[in-house]
Amino acid sequence: MDRENLTYRMVFPPELLEAISNELAKKIGPLLSAHTSEEKECGLFDVEALSKYLNVNKTWVYDRVKFNDIPYIKMGKYLRFKKPRIDRWLEKQSVKPLPNGK
Repeated sequence: MDRENLTYRMVFPPELLEAISNELAKKIGPLLSAHTSEEKECGLFDVEALSKYLNVNKTWVYDRVKFNDIPYIKMGKYLRFKKPRIDRWLEKQSVKPLPNGK
């Protein structure tokens, strides 16, 4: 055991350190999960993330961009996709069922 570690153990008992770390985790946890949800809701997808979100391969995404079929942002050589716009685009792609009997 090195000298610095020994000093901390003598000043702060392991039980106190564990209690502090548990309280810190309780306080930080919700902040981290809220940030993650916000990113998913309002963030930008790159091609790989969008292909995972839509459950398609990256070539399909590149083809939609090539034919201007999907809303995208071009930042220099990088393609980005806003989640809310993608979600609206998906809604427009929905096929409405035919009424019964037709």
